[in-house]
Amino acid sequence: MKLLILLALVLSLWEGTVNATLQTRPASPALVLQPCNVPRIAGKAQCGNLEVFENRATRKGRKIS
Repeated sequence: MKLLILLALVLSLWEGTVNATLQTRPASPALVLQPCNVPRIAGKAQCGNLEVFENRATRKGRKIS
């Protein structure tokens, strides 16, 4: 019983940390996904490109797709 209570406490603290982190990040550019085929994967996949800074920590400089 104590283990379950501890687990619930840890999960609730972790969820609060994740939510706070997501709220402080700037919005990402829209990612457009389109159906595509991926070799050796059964069924359809969703593919797209997202352009990001090569050095995401500085948020400037060259970008890669």
